[in-house]
Amino acid sequence: MFTDSMRPGAEQDFKRLFSSAENLTLAGVPSVIATPLGAAKANKTAGGPEKLLLYLHGGAFFTGSCYIQWSTAGPVAKRLGVRQLCAEYRLAPKHPFPAAIDDAVAVYKELLARAAMRAAGGAAAADIALLGDSAGGGLALALLLRLRALGLPYPAAVVLYSPWVELSRVGDTQTTLSGVDPVLQYDFGLSSLALAYVSGNASALAAPLVSTLRADWRKEKVGALPPILLQVGLRDVLLSDCVRLYRKLAAAGQAVQFSPWEAMWHVFQASTTLPEALAAADEAAAFLRRHLFR
Repeated sequence: MFTDSMRPGAEQDFKRLFSSAENLTLAGVPSVIATPLGAAKANKTAGGPEKLLLYLHGGAFFTGSCYIQWSTAGPVAKRLGVRQLCAEYRLAPKHPFPAAIDDAVAVYKELLARAAMRAAGGAAAADIALLGDSAGGGLALALLLRLRALGLPYPAAVVLYSPWVELSRVGDTQTTLSGVDPVLQYDFGLSSLALAYVSGNASALAAPLVSTLRADWRKEKVGALPPILLQVGLRDVLLSDCVRLYRKLAAAGQAVQFSPWEAMWHVFQASTTLPEALAAADEAAAFLRRHLFR
């Protein structure tokens, strides 16, 4: 069975959210596509081409897996009634930057190519919603930058959960909320993982594809981005970086919605027994539905 290799907690999360899943390889990248409970009925009601939620998981580019992180994007996929595709992108230190970005781009291009050929497992850009949490949120933004450089269309909409968009320790709340955020602390491993991602080259942390907060998000550079929803907890170590990202995108005229959550920590959305996590999934699904089912 698909769930045989999962740890017990992950298997419970999977069974609570999904009816089935299968492994597949897209452009050489191992991936998992999962069908949420009730998706067939929802897709039939929606009509038209199949919609897809592309999920880029968090884990500081060092850890994390499609096979354990069902509870992050899964509640959104279930609410939307669409299948979730998770790319098992390569991780540092064995595969440092830009391996993760290369894998994300390869998967996205393969989805478009299959859709163009009307082959199974594909999706047109307008039928793809993108969700990334923590490092996966930064990776989602890096994917947008690469798509622009390649002349490829953007997905329909993007949701970012507490995105890691500044890998140097410059954000105010990386200090002020250290010890307040129960999940993430910069002094306990995050700085070393950031360096591992760039093969120990500290100067590379400032590269826009690494620290996407530093990218030029003006429309004359990247065009009109897809609508973005940015959710972050007010006790998240990455809060100040997320605020700066929101301000930068808004100042550039991009369609971005900022959603702060009182007393919540880093990627609280994965704690699906929390009322706030359930409400955050409701908000994310409603946001994506407006842009995905037009």
